[in-house]
This record gives sequence, C-alpha cells and structure tokens, in this order.
Amino acid sequence: MTHAELVIRAGRWLKNRMRCKLVILEPAPWNCHEHPDAIGWTPFGESIVVECKVSRTDFTADWRKDWRLTSIGMGVVKYYMTPPDLLSSALEGWRDYLHGCGLIEVHGRSVKVIKEPIPRQLHDFTAETNLLVAHICGGKGKP
Repeated sequence: MTHAELVIRAGRWLKNRMRCKLVILEPAPWNCHEHPDAIGWTPFGESIVVECKVSRTDFTADWRKDWRLTSIGMGVVKYYMTPPDLLSSALEGWRDYLHGCGLIEVHGRSVKVIKEPIPRQLHDFTAETNLLVAHICGGKGKP
C-alpha cells in the first residue's frame, strides 16, 4: 500500500466514519509549518488530523520535524493510519511515540481503529485557521 493510497483512504474515513463536513487532503499552504496528510472538521468544529505512514522509519521521522519545536500541532485529535501490523505488532514499544494519538490500520477494504486517541485540550488553532483561509483563497490543498 502506497502513501497516496493511504491518504485517499484517510479522506474517505474522515468523511464517512467521522462524519467530517470538510476534509482537506495533503494541504501545503505557504503560511503553515505543519502539513497533515488529511485533516477534517466535524459539524461541531472539532478538527481531526490523520498522518499516513507506510514504514516505521517514516513514523519515527515524524517526531523529528522542525515545526514540532515551535508548535503543539493541529488537531483536537490525531490518528496515524498505517498498513496492517506496521505498529500494532509492537504497540507496547511504540506507545511513547504515539503521545496520545490514535492508531488506525487499513485491512483491504476495511479500516480498523486499533487505539483511540486522547482529545487534546490545546492544539494549534491558528495553524488550522491559516490552513482553512489558504484553502478558501485557492492555496494548495485538495478538497
């Protein structure tokens, strides 16, 4: 399974399972440091971020990104979406890296939530607003 395939699945999952009214895939506006693979907003305005990872190396590299030094990150909740058993087979050892994030696995046509996330009291609302404004103004981001 490729990263692009996971991103498409993440978008569908946000719309169908999480009932998000707006979903943006791979936004990369110039005014945001964080570029989530998929982000959606529920009817109540809560943001859900999904980061797609196809390898353990890709997963651990996510925690070394420069923007993490200056931002608490987007999303009231955040999930990682992976192919089957990428992290769940060693979940106990990876719990520290999840930092309250959820874990979702794609099994063929189905998507299985392995670990639910912990909703965050603080998230980067300003970055989310910047992302939305860039999207509305025709910035990078696929509806």
